Amino acid sequence: MTIHKGQGKTFDKVHIDFGRGTFVHGQAYVALSRCRTLEGMTLTTPVQGRYIFIDERVKQFMDLN
Repeated sequence: MTIHKGQGKTFDKVHIDFGRGTFVHGQAYVALSRCRTLEGMTLTTPVQGRYIFIDERVKQFMDLN
């Protein structure tokens, strides 16, 4: 199942394969937040900083606070 198709669903077990990484903000969050517990989650490779995209509006908001 793709990250996009998994959006809005929750699962007891997930295996996440970022493959060549993510390409839009929020994609890593959606993938990582689908599993009900950390114990039910496995990753093909560790999450890397390059997988995390932050919306420019969020960066601006955080800079103001």
